[in-house]
Amino acid sequence: MITGRMSHMKLERLWEGLVFLFIPILGILIISSGSWAGVVEGKVTSAEGNMVELNIGSEKGIKSGDSGRIYYRITVGEKEKQIFIAKFKITHISEKSSVAKIEEKTGEIKVGYLAEVAIAEVVVTGGELEVKSEPSGAKVYVDEKEVGESPVLLSGISSGRRLIRVIKEGYEPYEVLEIVGVERKAVHVNLKKVIREGDLVIRTEPSGASISINGRSFGRSPYEGKGLSPGIYRVRVTKEGYETWEKAEIVEAGKRVEVFAELRAKEGDLEVRSEPSGGKVYLDGKYMGETPLYLSRMRPGQYLVLVVKDGCYPYEERVEIGGADRKTVVASLKSRLGELGVILKTTGGVFILMGSLWRWVPVTMSKKSSLRVPIRCGLRRRVMRPGKGMWWLKPERRQRFYPS
Repeated sequence: MITGRMSHMKLERLWEGLVFLFIPILGILIISSGSWAGVVEGKVTSAEGNMVELNIGSEKGIKSGDSGRIYYRITVGEKEKQIFIAKFKITHISEKSSVAKIEEKTGEIKVGYLAEVAIAEVVVTGGELEVKSEPSGAKVYVDEKEVGESPVLLSGISSGRRLIRVIKEGYEPYEVLEIVGVERKAVHVNLKKVIREGDLVIRTEPSGASISINGRSFGRSPYEGKGLSPGIYRVRVTKEGYETWEKAEIVEAGKRVEVFAELRAKEGDLEVRSEPSGGKVYLDGKYMGETPLYLSRMRPGQYLVLVVKDGCYPYEERVEIGGADRKTVVASLKSRLGELGVILKTTGGVFILMGSLWRWVPVTMSKKSSLRVPIRCGLRRRVMRPGKGMWWLKPERRQRFYPS
């Protein structure tokens, strides 16, 4: 009876010893525990694939590149044992959390499993380095080694000069040399956004012209376009009465392109005719030639046209020429009358050449008299006395001669 009971107790103790021996050996055989002088403990908050998130961060003294293990505890008899199932390395870190990559594992990792990180290499006697950035979430490097994302607090930093780099996509990199001592060193960084757009400003003379860019209307000048993507922009400027202005402009990131379009007024034409022809043409007081006259490439505006000819009344007209206009001025010149003074000694008359015909104008008066003779514009009349010479009769002039 006693012998049987003793045998049973021996078997229980043997089985318990085998369990205690087998479980730690299983973890040790697969994952080497190594020798860790300092350990920070936490928990797995999420697990996906070969990545896990832990609830411990830089405030606990860990940093990117640190190694650790994941385990859970079981109770065998009255004793608690740790079962290590994975080995990891920290890849990203913030103040209160971190992300690690699984390097080896012997089983499924579940949320709530425990984790410990070795921090034996941290020099406890070193100082602290705090790096903050605006905006946050930038990667922080110390001496070319990634230590986490801002804001980050690093402990146990060896004293001396340290190169700190802060990098965030879409922003210019920041780099500074800082001396870290026993006391906490704070680095606050305002990151500058990388400008990936440009501006295009268009002004015209005269203003109020229609602006078109790449075939799309953008109202009237002046125009200011901000936040344009880099590239080629085809600018077209139009205004009534002016020639179209076109040019291709290159907009670069972070640069402001200013365009000035001096519009050229469209030119018109002016034709001046007169009846009879041969009239002298003056434009705003300046002699331009004789009719018929054709003037081209005239700038838009108002002009005073004056046509003069001997023996005719002057003709004056004000014309307005717009862009691409063609205006015609027809001057109908009116003749003036000449006056012939005649002193008669005998009954008779005078011959007057009217065009190509001589006409006899009888004069029966025996005293000084005047004969009003119509003279066509542009011509002079010859007056002939019978048996005597000739006189030229000019318009609007009083001339005398003595027929026999």
